[in-house]
Amino acid sequence: MKRVIILFFIITTISTVAYAQKGHYFSANLGGGRHDIQYTLGNNGDKTAGLGFRGGLGWQWMFSEHFGVGLGADFNTLTISGKLAFAESTPNLTDNENGLNFTSNVSYNNLKEVDNMHVADIPLSLYYQAMLSERLRLLVGLNGFYTAVLSQKYKTKGGDIAVGKYFPDYNLDYSGLDDREHGVYSVSDFSGDMKLKKTLFGTGAQVQLCYALGETRRVELVFGIYGAYRFADQKDNASGKVFNFETAEYKGITQSDLAGKVSSANLGGAVGLRVRIGGKEKEPEIEEEPIKPTETEQLVVQNVPEQPSDSEQPTEDEQPSDSEKPTENEQPADSQQPTEVEQKTTEPLRPQVSRLEELLANVPPIQMPFNSCTIVPSMRPILDDVAAAWKDNQSQKILLTGHTCNIGTAEVNMRLGAKRAESVKQELVNRGVSPSKISTESRGDTEPIAPNTTDQNRQKNRRVEIKLVK
Repeated sequence: MKRVIILFFIITTISTVAYAQKGHYFSANLGGGRHDIQYTLGNNGDKTAGLGFRGGLGWQWMFSEHFGVGLGADFNTLTISGKLAFAESTPNLTDNENGLNFTSNVSYNNLKEVDNMHVADIPLSLYYQAMLSERLRLLVGLNGFYTAVLSQKYKTKGGDIAVGKYFPDYNLDYSGLDDREHGVYSVSDFSGDMKLKKTLFGTGAQVQLCYALGETRRVELVFGIYGAYRFADQKDNASGKVFNFETAEYKGITQSDLAGKVSSANLGGAVGLRVRIGGKEKEPEIEEEPIKPTETEQLVVQNVPEQPSDSEQPTEDEQPSDSEKPTENEQPADSQQPTEVEQKTTEPLRPQVSRLEELLANVPPIQMPFNSCTIVPSMRPILDDVAAAWKDNQSQKILLTGHTCNIGTAEVNMRLGAKRAESVKQELVNRGVSPSKISTESRGDTEPIAPNTTDQNRQKNRRVEIKLVK
């Protein structure tokens, strides 16, 4: 038990250290199925595989697009029912009281024994994952594990053992009696601990479907099947008959010569949750574009004469006398009258804009489906217009930048962005644009145009932007 606690503490520590990293998951599951202890009885009876339950905690680190590793702690219950229906004899025995020779007969009359075992598994797993859709992924795991047996018990439930004596010299059969003093009796109720090995090793596999929930997709609902086999023989130098008629001691099927190799196996299904752990992903900041003035808001230049300052205003002493003021006859002619302030508007010089540049300033990015670089039909007219506009001036150079949403690893998204840009390039080449005039690049999920918090926003980010290289 101490080993289990230490290993689980190691798992918890690793998970805590990994909290701030991407690609890490914490999982919890409950399930059940055929969990049986395995042994053979031959012709001495039959056995029935039992059902058991399973609960597990785990940590996974997906270090690449498809592969990852993980540690876990699983608790399992295992059981099996064995029914003994045979008789065995021990001849040439001597009765201590009268010195007579006799044969001991022991009959197992459908004696049913139920064995139960509780174990803790510590698996080390290798995972493979593949995205089946935008929200659904397939996760396959192979593992080797260490098993610590927590408890192992047996109990009889039904049937009995009848012990009798046969004296061949007198052809006397003392069976079916209840005379324990003379060694003739029947017994049925036994229970105790199975003395088997308590440390084992095994191997297993699991296949899971993980469905992402909510807008953030941090939590996944998991449905899966699992299998495990503990291949070590659990018998611990046990031998002899299952029942000693002289001492009335019952040792259990697994401790006797009746059972061959003792092992255990699991096969079942489970449901659970898988949670992406780590620091909260920073939502992208959307920069606001500066507001450009319209043509009507262009600067108006007025030809206004400069007004004299207060220091230049004439003082009262400097005002002209009445004799110096011009008379009515001396007023200047109309031609000499000052006109109103003339206003002049200077129009800004507009650079010459090519048809392609004007088009690219108004067309949206080329949107693409999830995890795809396919050009959807609704986007093809845009590429038709871009190719036609480029042909007006074939010296123009085009830059294609591929983008993705935040689903998947950074490495995967960078490759997907490059594939999307190349896909658009090929479409333009097919429409007559020279491939030497097209360059491509990928930004992966690093430059979203909307926060990756909803399905609609993530779709906006799956795009290829077309720009003119100046």
